[in-house]
Amino acid sequence: MNINGLKVPIPSGSLNIAGGVAYRENPDAEFGFDQIFIPPTDGTKGVYSSPIEVPGGIFGLGIPSPGGLTTIKATVEPVALPTVDAFQLGVTLPARLKISNPLLGGNCYLGSASNPIMFKLGVSENGVLEEVPGFPDTAAVRNVTHADQTFAVPGASGCGLFGALNWAVNLRANVPSSSGHNSLTTTSDVFNIGADSLRTQ
Repeated sequence: MNINGLKVPIPSGSLNIAGGVAYRENPDAEFGFDQIFIPPTDGTKGVYSSPIEVPGGIFGLGIPSPGGLTTIKATVEPVALPTVDAFQLGVTLPARLKISNPLLGGNCYLGSASNPIMFKLGVSENGVLEEVPGFPDTAAVRNVTHADQTFAVPGASGCGLFGALNWAVNLRANVPSSSGHNSLTTTSDVFNIGADSLRTQ
């Protein structure tokens, strides 16, 4: 991820999206139906994210401190259900980034429910198609590259007491940052498994 020049590596396995896709007739849609994402019933909206450490921490210098006071971590939190295209393997994810540091409190965010970061990840490089043993109607596509260079990143909110440190987070993250100044590239394994196969298992 690159936010206006701030580059943040995303470790393998730190973000997963899982759920079902149902189909609803829509004569105005391209193929005559809409795809409706059905999330698991665990309250996650189908998005599972681990905290990602921001290189350089608070000062951008990579200097460790006792207790990790200079460490910054960011976690992707969905603010609405993602939109998934099971045929084109694309995903749109309205999200906010929770910024974690002992000095910032527990409510520091980039983006919000009313002004989310809108990731629109389309396939930029096709992966390798495989079968999954035991699931006959399965498309497993390994190493699919998704990319988005259109999302904007709002300024910080809720950082420090009464938002007193919003300015510091904005300065460190180079935000607010408009569309065209940010990018996200991921490499993923994508699994499409027919509902009938799952039921028989």
